Amino acid sequence: MADGADNEDPRGLFDDFGAFRTPTTADLTTVLTDGLVAPDANVLLNLYRHAEQARTDLLDALGALGDRLWVPHQALVGFWRNRETTISDARSTSAKAAQEVTAHAQQAVQALRTWANRVALSDKEIEQLRDRLNGTFDEVRRRITEVGEGESQHISHDTSADPVITRLEQVLARRVGRPFTTEETAGLLALGRRRAGERVPPGPNPVPTLDLR
Repeated sequence: MADGADNEDPRGLFDDFGAFRTPTTADLTTVLTDGLVAPDANVLLNLYRHAEQARTDLLDALGALGDRLWVPHQALVGFWRNRETTISDARSTSAKAAQEVTAHAQQAVQALRTWANRVALSDKEIEQLRDRLNGTFDEVRRRITEVGEGESQHISHDTSADPVITRLEQVLARRVGRPFTTEETAGLLALGRRRAGERVPPGPNPVPTLDLR
């Protein structure tokens, strides 16, 4: 007799295997309109990487979620651990991009000269093309610098003066999970090691259910 053949609770094709069922349009609509949204640390750190309009749009989107927004405690651990570095990196990104554009401009001009010499282009035509090329790179470089300098003026390491923190404090009020207890942490680490050793991927496999709220 097959295992469980005399079970009083017989199972079907998708019982215990629901994760394999292809979602319907209704399922996807329900997820998008009613599902819980749990951003990770990188989503929150992107508030320091994005331009001002994109930052505002993201904060507005998070705020509009209301009770559907939930941030795991560990996500905020990652946010606070990496906030200072992310702010510093964001300020240097534009300067680095401008330098790279300058280097590419020089390479482009050299490629133009090499080609022009091979086809015996006149000095006048070479100069015109070079000026157009340099003008385009200069415009791009100016815009990169403009955006970078503008963004850095509104961001502060001081949490009391940082507009991102001011908005996030409002958006995430009562929307953050509690930390795991020592016992829960030990249990989850043991479970992770066991699943890794048994090569059990995330998915329909049964795992302990914890109340993270």
